[in-house]
Formats: sequence, C-alpha cells, structure tokens
Amino acid sequence: MIHVYEDNFFENAMFYRDIVFLCLHNDLKAKISDFDDLIISHSHVTNGQNITLRGGEHSALFFLKSLDLDLRCGYKLGTVCGYGRDEIRMNE
Repeated sequence: MIHVYEDNFFENAMFYRDIVFLCLHNDLKAKISDFDDLIISHSHVTNGQNITLRGGEHSALFFLKSLDLDLRCGYKLGTVCGYGRDEIRMNE
C-alpha cells in the first residue's frame, strides 16, 4: 500500500510529495535516535542495487513512510520495509 501512497504523489504536483517527505523526515528524526544512519544506509547504492535485484524499488519517501508505520504499529524498525532490515539493529 505504500507504493500506492507514493505513486499518488508522482501523479500530482511534485511539491506535495516534497511536503510529505519533509514532514515525515522531521517527525521521524525527533523519534529515532539513529535516524540519519538509517537514511544513509537506505540510500547507499549497494543497498539499492540489492533490493532491485530482489524485485523491489523503494524511494526515500517509501522508506520514511515504512518507518512511520513501524512506529505507529509498534513494530521493530525495518519490519514494514522488509528485505531483512528488521534483523539489522534498527531500533535499540
């Protein structure tokens, strides 16, 4: 469902996507102590290539929304995004 959420922003003016991105970024940065490290890891080219080879494609907005859902649902960070992210130390 996050893909549908994200695709909706690509069909409309891009500034809506940017506003949601910035709001999620600021909210999550205040809640997750190693937030910058998580974003850098997600954005690393090797990580992106690995996910693509496994059939996935996840933008930074997708990753932010997945972290938001993890927190809202009480899941370990990385659970919604998947690809073994919940197995890596992400929330302790």
